[in-house]
Amino acid sequence: MESILQEAKLSAQNEREKLRRQNRPRPRGLQQRILKEKKNRGEVKKNRGKVKDD
Repeated sequence: MESILQEAKLSAQNEREKLRRQNRPRPRGLQQRILKEKKNRGEVKKNRGKVKDD
């Protein structure tokens, strides 16, 4: 009986923790890296069709 209650309590706690992790904001450093990579991808796409004639 106790094991069933403990299991249910643990399951509910896991659900709460999962939701908390999913809604947590990203760390500042990670967010900056993501934005930097997005900007770099834009630059790559801008230069994609251009052929430099040397």
